[in-house]
Amino acid sequence: MDLVIESDTHMVKRTYPVRPSKGERSYESFTRDDEKGFVFIGEGSWAAPSRPADDDKPWTMASDSFYQFKWIQVSPEEMLIRTVKFENVDDVVPLTEKTLFKQPKNMIFWEPESGAVLRLPFDMNHSTFRRP
Repeated sequence: MDLVIESDTHMVKRTYPVRPSKGERSYESFTRDDEKGFVFIGEGSWAAPSRPADDDKPWTMASDSFYQFKWIQVSPEEMLIRTVKFENVDDVVPLTEKTLFKQPKNMIFWEPESGAVLRLPFDMNHSTFRRP
């Protein structure tokens, strides 16, 4: 498993890769593991009451509180995950069969310090990751 999509957080978040652990460096039964861990992304804040982003863990990469949904592009080589802010929806240019894999014009993406794109497999040295 590489990715876990939570559906009841009512906020926005992404984590560094984690795995279950009860070891010395674990926190709430998880520890960060960039090579063998799995990433959590928060979902479920589209029209549900939002919650404050006030419960970050040591492995939380970024969090915020706004209405959003995930745009995930999957290929055999990688997954590219973006968080789309549910804003200016009337200004977003719809995609067509010819532009199906393009980024829609006027779409607003969340851009935390770690970058607008979360790429899996996770690699802090990849150009999509910005060090906070």
